[in-house]
Amino acid sequence: MTGRIDNDAGSRKYQDTVKIGLDPDTNLLVYVERRSDGFELASLGNWRSPIAIPFLTSPVRVDGKTYQLRRVISVISNTAFEVTEEISVDGSAFKRLGKAHYTKTQ
Repeated sequence: MTGRIDNDAGSRKYQDTVKIGLDPDTNLLVYVERRSDGFELASLGNWRSPIAIPFLTSPVRVDGKTYQLRRVISVISNTAFEVTEEISVDGSAFKRLGKAHYTKTQ
């Protein structure tokens, strides 16, 4: 599946494209985000549980440091989910960045 996300970060508006793939035999989920500035981030997720999907991103090297995100998508209901994100810098322990709540709108 391919989609587009329209972002509004106050004074900055931009678009991301996303591609999502699923291997139904292993329940491996691939999620690739590409920002309008060309930055791309690939995540692998394990969708074996109907309650949550844990993801780990590919490491990204920026200014001599290596960053890696860990995400968990938690299903709240059939119209809502939450995303918790944590970050590791140069292999350090993951630290919480935050949690976002998403709800389907009509």
